[in-house]
Amino acid sequence: MLSRSTQQKLTFSAVLAGLLACASIALAFDLLFSRVRTDHAWSELYASGEAQAYVRDGWLMGQGTERVVREIGGQLRIVQERTYTRAKHPKTGKLVTLPEPWQIRATLVLSPALRLVSVDTTLELHRSIDQAMGFAFSDKLKDLFDWQQVRVRASADGRELVRSTFRAGQKVETTRMDYDRDTIPIEIVGTVLPLALRTHLDTFEFDLMLPTGALHRVRARVLRTRDLTHFAQGYPLPADQLHFEGELAVVDLWLASPFKYVFFPHHFYFVYAREHPTVLLAFWGGDPEQHLQAMRRH
Repeated sequence: MLSRSTQQKLTFSAVLAGLLACASIALAFDLLFSRVRTDHAWSELYASGEAQAYVRDGWLMGQGTERVVREIGGQLRIVQERTYTRAKHPKTGKLVTLPEPWQIRATLVLSPALRLVSVDTTLELHRSIDQAMGFAFSDKLKDLFDWQQVRVRASADGRELVRSTFRAGQKVETTRMDYDRDTIPIEIVGTVLPLALRTHLDTFEFDLMLPTGALHRVRARVLRTRDLTHFAQGYPLPADQLHFEGELAVVDLWLASPFKYVFFPHHFYFVYAREHPTVLLAFWGGDPEQHLQAMRRH
């Protein structure tokens, strides 16, 4: 027999799921790509350029650089580099300096319609982080140490992605994933969301694809504002990095499934300049204790 406290928790979860379901019915969430032309050269919205940002991935903190090149033929080539120099101690909360910086580099190629063509990711990680932490912190990230390079390639018809992982030049694993029209791989979410801004969508949804191939239906709402304070509540964000000139477009993402939302009730926020909606100014979200963030340098 379930304890009274367990019964109360299950009852609360059921009520919350019902309320979320009702709230979802009240808003219309069309699939993004049912409202957006998939044969259009959306890459024309992007200009070649470079941006730098403060980045944080869970316990790791550092700097990031992104270079965008619009190539002849309309493809976009995006090179992202992240260098982590500090980490937050998971037990004490103190910031420690890494003896050796961690580096992650990803090169993405997108079609003119902003469909993923390929991704090449390399990692340079060091177990010397354990010295700074005072315990085997690298064990928490064991999966990352199991591989050093990842390659993702779209099939000739663009309907499938093949993900291969490598270590020491040897292939470790290969995974094949369906790449439907309504799916957005997590690596390019920030690049595709501006399509909703350009087509003046206030609510929409899509299937988010994780690196493992798992899919999660995600709902989105676009809000216009000049003040990001409300969206930053609960997150340890650098206050001096939250002030941008002009009106902003904030794309708020959350899990569409009421059941999943009960277990992961967190949101992700993408902030764009309303007058230049392809310019991603900031991003944050997820579990506040191990959240993600990228704040473009002014």
